This record gives sequence, C-alpha cells and structure tokens, in this order.
Amino acid sequence: MAGGPDWMRTQDWEIRAKSDTADPDFAQVSDAERQALWDKRMQQLQSMLADRFQFKCHMTEKEMPVYELVIAKGGSKLKESTAEGANRGYVSLEGHGLSQHAGGKAVGLDRIALVLSGPTGRMVLDKTGLTGSYDFSLDWTNQAPAGAETAPEASSGASIFTAVEEQLGLKLQPAKGPVPVMMVDQVEKPTEN
Repeated sequence: MAGGPDWMRTQDWEIRAKSDTADPDFAQVSDAERQALWDKRMQQLQSMLADRFQFKCHMTEKEMPVYELVIAKGGSKLKESTAEGANRGYVSLEGHGLSQHAGGKAVGLDRIALVLSGPTGRMVLDKTGLTGSYDFSLDWTNQAPAGAETAPEASSGASIFTAVEEQLGLKLQPAKGPVPVMMVDQVEKPTEN
C-alpha cells in the first residue's frame, strides 16, 4: 500500500460489520461457490470502506524485492491431496510466541506462496511449476527481536527458510518481481456511529 495521509499508518481502527449473506454448509458447496461467496463479501467490504472512509484507490504494479518459491535440490516433499468436501482448500496459521505453524488441505502452490508471504515479509511468487493440490504442514521459529529473551527451545528452531526447504522440499530464493501495490487516492477519518 502506498499514498494516503500519515494517520492511515499510525492509527488503528476497529471495524465491525455484518454480511447480509448467510454462510452455506461448506461441505455441500463447490470450490467455485466458495470463491463466489468470498468475492461477494470482498465487494461488500469495499463498499463499506468507500462509504465510511470515503476511500478511493487504484491498483498498480511495482518492481520490488520478492522471493521465488522453487523446487529444492532434493525434490519436492509435497504429496497430492486426497481431501474431499469441506476440507478442500483449507489453510490455517497458528503461533505461540516464536513457534509458528501453517498447514493446509488440498491447496495449490499459489496459496502456499501466499501463506509464506507473511512470515518472510515479501511477496512470494510460485515458480515451482507444480500444478496439483497438496496437503502441507510447516513448523518454524520466528527470529526474536535483538535483545529479547527467548526460550531455549524457540532459539533452536528452524527459520522459515530452513523449514520450507527441509519440510516441503522447496526453496525461497531472493529475486525482483512485479508486486501489486494499492495506491490510496483518498481517505478520510470516519465519524463514530
């Protein structure tokens, strides 16, 4: 995200909204129906932001540092998924202190790359060439800030980079690539309800 006033980066907002669309029984709907529901909810969120914050933006791309997700020398350790129904397309992120876990059922490498973008601090681009749906489980330890006390077990854990290579048989390599950037054209502080 770029542009907009300074307060946008320094003030936190709590936004509570309800959708007029009820959640379906996810075990009974297709991946396309789930995606359609997600798209509708994102449109509702955009409308609410435009209304309450007078928010206007446009998307562009910038060449920035990224990580490319590639197959490591030993080969991929991912296994094709056999998940069915509500378990398909499931991704979770969990953490306690510095210990972190990500897992998923029947997800493509594009979703795994998206999950890895958070802990690496850069956009991760899938360059593996793998096109299937996979189950994955990944455990790593975040690096403690300088001078922070850490538990002995946390300090000995694998970094996200080591974990990706050892547990998934993939590798994160630094590169430059196109990154979508949201340019904020207008935003105003909302009034309270």
